[in-house]
Amino acid sequence: MSKRLAPLFFTTGLIISALARAGAAPSNPDRPRFARVRAGVRDLPAAVDRLSRLMGWTPTYRGDDRVMFSTDTAPLELDAATADSLATIVLSVDDVDARYRELLKRGAVSMTAPADRPSGCREASVQGPGALTLELEGPLAAPPDFSFTELRAGTGEAPGPEDTVKVRYVGTLSDGTVFDGSHRAGLPAMIPLASAIRCWSQALPRMKAGGRARFVCPPEMAYGREGRPPKIPPNAALTFDVELFGVMH
Repeated sequence: MSKRLAPLFFTTGLIISALARAGAAPSNPDRPRFARVRAGVRDLPAAVDRLSRLMGWTPTYRGDDRVMFSTDTAPLELDAATADSLATIVLSVDDVDARYRELLKRGAVSMTAPADRPSGCREASVQGPGALTLELEGPLAAPPDFSFTELRAGTGEAPGPEDTVKVRYVGTLSDGTVFDGSHRAGLPAMIPLASAIRCWSQALPRMKAGGRARFVCPPEMAYGREGRPPKIPPNAALTFDVELFGVMH
């Protein structure tokens, strides 16, 4: 079965957030809610076939001049038009490189190869139907010695990169020395992921509230060549045992 890729947002000059599912009740009834994205294509049958093959999306409505796709986050509408709409569909994925290779195997034409961006994410893009661009966005590539082990699966919410997490954790050096932990205060810690070390910003979004995990952070994903004396020496790999209690937006 083809894997479905979930759109995060779409751009047509301006970025339109589609994080809220279409059809969900708006928090403020006086505010308009996001409904769907519409793009025009000159060859509608070819565009539908290409999106279905690349994305694994199945049309929920198919007419002579309009086709609707119900994706995981926001509906996409393709209309028969005299000119192709210039737009970018940004897809949120866990592994940009793996998804990029998968799209190329399905016949996609590369536009930009996977690369880390200064904004703190990894991106790649391929040509979509018409003038559409399909862009992949995900976490920065982790070094090969980064490891994540789930000790107990959570059933609650997974944090996003800008969220604050409520956790209980213990951090140890490679020799087992404990250098930090929430146990020192006797209460769970509140950690903003936007200001956390890179290892945490990549590992915590893989967890769900109620879960426990252990992750090993190579120096380049922690405190690097300088370390954090006197507790963390230079070029130190760090191991964290973390229990996630909750997520705050």
